[in-house]
Amino acid sequence: MRHESAPHTSSGKFAPCFDGERDMFEIQYPGLVAGEVVPRDWDTLVAMHAETVRAQFGDLRIALLGHSIGGCTAQAVAAKSIELGSPPAGLVLGDTYPVTEANSSQDWLLDLPASRVTRAGVQFEELTGDTPLAAMGAYNRMLVESDWRPSPLPVPTLLVRALDPMPLMRTDGATDGWRSTWPQPHDAVDIPGNHEELPYEQVEAFTTGIREWLHQTFDR
Repeated sequence: MRHESAPHTSSGKFAPCFDGERDMFEIQYPGLVAGEVVPRDWDTLVAMHAETVRAQFGDLRIALLGHSIGGCTAQAVAAKSIELGSPPAGLVLGDTYPVTEANSSQDWLLDLPASRVTRAGVQFEELTGDTPLAAMGAYNRMLVESDWRPSPLPVPTLLVRALDPMPLMRTDGATDGWRSTWPQPHDAVDIPGNHEELPYEQVEAFTTGIREWLHQTFDR
């Protein structure tokens, strides 16, 4: 297996679970490293990622995967890739919440990136740091200001949903109002753990759900 990403990222945690089965390539967001800058807007980011995918893989059958806000990016990149004539074979959304008029006022939704700081604890500077945290805030603002909405795509899609809420999601007393949903046709698999635990503490269950879906969808 070939895996290209930083070992402390979420994909660095779950990529070894696909060892011997599938190659993995991580596209980093610009601006996570000191000296880099974020793109000027959401459309520029999506176009950059889509061109990277096309240059790296050409006509190979690939599945795009994104966790949290990264799922929105992956869906937008899938749509752009179709425009460029290189449609992906599949799309995996890791507990992704599309930002809409109905939920954009929910503080817990926009606070999800900050939860990574709590997770990092004393390792904040090593695993997160001020630079990537500021960049994540910029990307959140970019997405909200773009008024982007996921469009229907002729691409098999899997939504991997967390079964448990994070503490910051317990705001309205609803039993499941915090759960991730997706407005377009998709398959779904539920995984024990909360939003931030899926690609870390629940990495085995997370990757098992994805692996089984990929096998059922593409390997038959």
